[in-house]
Amino acid sequence: FDRLGNSGESYCIILGDLDDFKKINDTYGHECGDIVLKSVAGIILDKTKDDEMSCRWGGEEILIAMRGEREDCLKRVGEIKDMISGLGITNDGENVKVTMTFGFVGSEEVPELCKSENDMEKPFLQKSLDGLITLVDKRLYVGKRSGKNTIIAA
Repeated sequence: FDRLGNSGESYCIILGDLDDFKKINDTYGHECGDIVLKSVAGIILDKTKDDEMSCRWGGEEILIAMRGEREDCLKRVGEIKDMISGLGITNDGENVKVTMTFGFVGSEEVPELCKSENDMEKPFLQKSLDGLITLVDKRLYVGKRSGKNTIIAA
């Protein structure tokens, strides 16, 4: 994050959460859940560049930091979402529905996020990262409440 924030380049932060993952584990078992997690991770790793970052953020949440302009990153996240929903995983001949909801925020939103006077003692980069993570998390949950399998970017 330090490198991204200090680079002067545009970047985006994305937080994805597998939809109904507990239901997948409860219905098909944890072995199937592991296959889903590995398959999703493989797609995300394939669609992110070597100088970008993706990591398991918690449970079935994945945090992604992408370099590039907002529209380019948004297009790539759309491709990830489509690839995940097209995985075609089966368990005992039954199709396992896999989808993911994403919150999305671009670095162009940083100046607005850093205006809080409560955080004046924090360095700018830390304030911007804290603000981006908070905002992307809020957007993710807007997507979860609005039907899932979506990308919320504003």
